[in-house]
Amino acid sequence: MPLPDWPRAHGLPLFAATIRDKPEDFDVTEELGFEPSGDGEHDFLYLEKIGINTEWLARQLAIFADVPAKDVGYSGLKDRHAVTRQWFSVPRWNQPDWAALDVSGARVLEISRNARKLRRGAH
Repeated sequence: MPLPDWPRAHGLPLFAATIRDKPEDFDVTEELGFEPSGDGEHDFLYLEKIGINTEWLARQLAIFADVPAKDVGYSGLKDRHAVTRQWFSVPRWNQPDWAALDVSGARVLEISRNARKLRRGAH
């Protein structure tokens, strides 16, 4: 946004700049801190998202898996205005086909299983 044309004590600015104004300028990668067990009642999904927030994506996962949104787990909120990779857990009650997940701005990078739900602040 350009500055108003107010009088300036030292003349016009020497230059204009825009710093880090697109999601690709910020890269957030969540490290789980443990290995999923490989079995259990929760699918662990490692997702990359761009331009969408964590809570909205969790609701989309719940709708896709046909489970209550409160049962989708994640460790913390990640920036909407960034390229973020983070883990989610979803109960396997209906055994959804995660390869068929089609959410604009998100893609599945890895799928595993674990016995316990991922909780906020877990790592």
